[in-house]
Amino acid sequence: RGGGETVAVKILRPGTRPQVVLDLFILRAAAERLFDDFARKNLGCPATLLVDEFAEKLLEELDFQQEALNLRDFKRNFSDDPSVQIPGVFEDLSGPRVLVMNWQEGVRCTAEGAFES
Repeated sequence: RGGGETVAVKILRPGTRPQVVLDLFILRAAAERLFDDFARKNLGCPATLLVDEFAEKLLEELDFQQEALNLRDFKRNFSDDPSVQIPGVFEDLSGPRVLVMNWQEGVRCTAEGAFES
């Protein structure tokens, strides 16, 4: 855009969605054959239900247009809370396979001491 802003770019690589769908299919089949009885007895639900919930959320993460809408809604919902920072989305540069957002300074949640005050 020529504005000189620092941005974060999230890119969905070619072939990612089909590979994830195949992996989820295999995971569901394994859960059904190997863990359904255990899960029913110990968790009160079939293991396939857990895999299905996981699959739904994982596939949502691959929908960058939905993620852009979610970011916009979150930004609006938390606009009065200075302790919450939600990146803005460059909608004109984003699409189904690319999400361009304002860069947010921060600490990775995996960094040592990230949750210490």
